[in-house]
Amino acid sequence: MKKKYSFKTIITKKDLINFSKLSGDNNKIHIDKKYAIKKGFKGNVVHGAFIVSLFSKLIGNKLPGNGALILFSEYKFHYPAYLNLSIIIGGKIISISKSTSTTTLKLYAKYEKNGKIISTGKSIVRFK
Repeated sequence: MKKKYSFKTIITKKDLINFSKLSGDNNKIHIDKKYAIKKGFKGNVVHGAFIVSLFSKLIGNKLPGNGALILFSEYKFHYPAYLNLSIIIGGKIISISKSTSTTTLKLYAKYEKNGKIISTGKSIVRFK
Protein backbone atom coordinates (compact mmCIF):
# COMPACT_ATOMS: atom_id res chain seq x y z
CA MET A 1 0.00 0.00 0.00
CA LYS A 2 1.34 3.42 -0.94
CA LYS A 3 2.09 5.77 1.97
CA LYS A 4 1.47 9.03 0.09
CA TYR A 5 0.29 10.17 -3.30
CA SER A 6 -0.60 13.37 -5.14
CA PHE A 7 -1.81 14.47 -8.53
CA LYS A 8 -2.26 17.75 -10.37
CA THR A 9 -5.48 18.99 -11.88
CA ILE A 10 -6.87 22.11 -13.50
CA ILE A 11 -10.58 22.81 -13.09
CA THR A 12 -12.09 24.53 -16.12
CA LYS A 13 -15.30 26.51 -16.55
CA LYS A 14 -16.78 23.48 -18.38
CA ASP A 15 -15.94 21.26 -15.37
CA LEU A 16 -17.56 23.79 -13.05
CA ILE A 17 -20.76 23.99 -15.13
CA ASN A 18 -20.97 20.19 -15.35
CA PHE A 19 -20.50 19.88 -11.58
CA SER A 20 -23.17 22.54 -10.99
CA LYS A 21 -25.59 20.56 -13.15
CA LEU A 22 -24.74 17.26 -11.47
CA SER A 23 -24.91 18.59 -7.91
CA GLY A 24 -27.76 21.05 -8.45
CA ASP A 25 -25.69 23.74 -6.69
CA ASN A 26 -26.15 26.79 -8.89
CA ASN A 27 -24.99 29.39 -6.37
CA LYS A 28 -23.99 32.47 -8.37
CA ILE A 29 -20.51 32.61 -6.79
CA HIS A 30 -19.80 29.41 -8.72
CA ILE A 31 -21.38 30.11 -12.09
CA ASP A 32 -21.44 33.91 -12.50
CA LYS A 33 -17.96 35.47 -12.55
CA LYS A 34 -19.21 39.06 -12.32
CA TYR A 35 -21.37 38.20 -9.30
CA ALA A 36 -18.47 36.40 -7.59
CA ILE A 37 -16.20 39.41 -8.12
CA LYS A 38 -18.91 41.71 -6.78
CA LYS A 39 -18.97 39.53 -3.64
CA GLY A 40 -15.20 39.96 -3.14
CA PHE A 41 -13.80 36.90 -4.90
CA LYS A 42 -11.23 36.88 -7.72
CA GLY A 43 -13.57 34.99 -10.05
CA ASN A 44 -15.77 31.91 -10.16
CA VAL A 45 -15.32 29.94 -6.94
CA VAL A 46 -15.00 26.17 -7.37
CA HIS A 47 -17.53 24.26 -5.24
CA GLY A 48 -16.10 22.88 -2.01
CA ALA A 49 -17.83 19.61 -2.86
CA PHE A 50 -15.86 19.54 -6.13
CA ILE A 51 -12.61 19.64 -4.14
CA VAL A 52 -13.96 16.90 -1.85
CA SER A 53 -14.76 14.80 -4.93
CA LEU A 54 -11.08 15.08 -5.91
CA PHE A 55 -10.15 13.75 -2.46
CA SER A 56 -12.52 10.85 -3.19
CA LYS A 57 -10.74 10.28 -6.52
CA LEU A 58 -7.41 10.13 -4.67
CA ILE A 59 -8.74 7.66 -2.10
CA GLY A 60 -10.64 5.45 -4.55
CA ASN A 61 -7.89 5.21 -7.13
CA LYS A 62 -4.56 5.49 -5.31
CA LEU A 63 -4.57 5.94 -1.54
CA PRO A 64 -5.33 3.16 -0.67
CA GLY A 65 -7.06 2.51 -4.03
CA ASN A 66 -9.55 0.00 -5.41
CA GLY A 67 -11.88 -1.43 -2.78
CA ALA A 68 -11.47 1.57 -0.48
CA LEU A 69 -14.59 2.83 1.29
CA ILE A 70 -14.66 6.18 3.10
CA LEU A 71 -16.10 5.72 6.60
CA PHE A 72 -15.52 9.22 7.97
CA SER A 73 -14.24 12.50 6.61
CA GLU A 74 -13.81 16.07 7.78
CA TYR A 75 -12.53 19.02 5.79
CA LYS A 76 -11.58 22.64 6.32
CA PHE A 77 -11.52 25.19 3.55
CA HIS A 78 -8.79 27.79 3.95
CA TYR A 79 -8.83 29.61 0.62
CA PRO A 80 -11.15 29.57 -2.41
CA ALA A 81 -10.30 27.42 -5.41
CA TYR A 82 -10.45 29.28 -8.72
CA LEU A 83 -10.65 28.13 -12.33
CA ASN A 84 -7.77 27.38 -14.69
CA LEU A 85 -5.05 27.20 -12.04
CA SER A 86 -2.99 24.08 -11.34
CA ILE A 87 -4.06 22.46 -8.08
CA ILE A 88 -2.28 19.62 -6.30
CA ILE A 89 -4.51 17.09 -4.56
CA GLY A 90 -2.57 14.92 -2.14
CA GLY A 91 -2.61 12.82 0.94
CA LYS A 92 -0.63 10.54 3.16
CA ILE A 93 -1.40 7.62 5.40
CA ILE A 94 -0.92 8.55 9.05
CA SER A 95 -2.04 5.24 10.58
CA ILE A 96 -3.09 1.74 9.59
CA SER A 97 -5.16 -0.70 11.64
CA LYS A 98 -4.90 -4.21 10.26
CA SER A 99 -7.37 -5.50 12.85
CA THR A 100 -10.15 -3.23 11.50
CA SER A 101 -8.80 -2.96 7.94
CA THR A 102 -8.84 0.83 8.21
CA THR A 103 -6.38 3.58 7.49
CA THR A 104 -6.40 7.23 8.47
CA LEU A 105 -5.37 9.75 5.84
CA LYS A 106 -4.38 13.42 5.95
CA LEU A 107 -5.49 15.21 2.81
CA TYR A 108 -4.73 18.54 1.19
CA ALA A 109 -5.53 20.63 -1.85
CA LYS A 110 -3.15 23.46 -2.70
CA TYR A 111 -2.17 25.69 -5.56
CA GLU A 112 0.88 24.39 -7.39
CA LYS A 113 2.32 27.82 -8.15
CA ASN A 114 2.29 29.48 -4.72
CA GLY A 115 1.57 26.55 -2.38
CA LYS A 116 -1.44 28.34 -0.87
CA ILE A 117 -3.62 25.78 0.91
CA ILE A 118 -7.17 25.49 -0.43
CA SER A 119 -8.38 22.69 1.84
CA THR A 120 -7.14 20.18 4.38
CA GLY A 121 -8.89 17.11 5.64
CA LYS A 122 -8.82 13.79 7.36
CA SER A 123 -10.50 10.55 6.27
CA ILE A 124 -10.83 7.13 7.82
CA VAL A 125 -11.01 4.55 5.07
CA ARG A 126 -11.75 0.83 5.07
CA PHE A 127 -9.58 -1.19 2.72
CA LYS A 128 -9.61 -4.81 1.64
